[in-house]
Amino acid sequence: MQDLEFTIQENRLYLLQTRSGKRTAKAAVKIAVDLVNEGLISEKEALRRMDPEMARFFMHPMIDPQSEKKMCSPLACLQARVQSPGKSFSPPRRHKKQKTKGIR
Repeated sequence: MQDLEFTIQENRLYLLQTRSGKRTAKAAVKIAVDLVNEGLISEKEALRRMDPEMARFFMHPMIDPQSEKKMCSPLACLQARVQSPGKSFSPPRRHKKQKTKGIR
């Protein structure tokens, strides 16, 4: 996959930059499955296109993206996201003994 930057001026196409595009492991698997289902590549070719490092992504527990729609409170949704690998959230903490200037 390539990212391509271009512009058109006075009916002329100018290529500005190209670079290898990056995609997540989940996106790579979805693309490969779609290509197999459409008959464009074989299962063997789909597996050949997978980077072995992508397997690490699927070894971690994941939260069902549809589960967010089923949760009733925003706090429950936030807590679920925090438990997912690669995501972090920490609210600012103030100790009772710590004084803050200008905040009452």
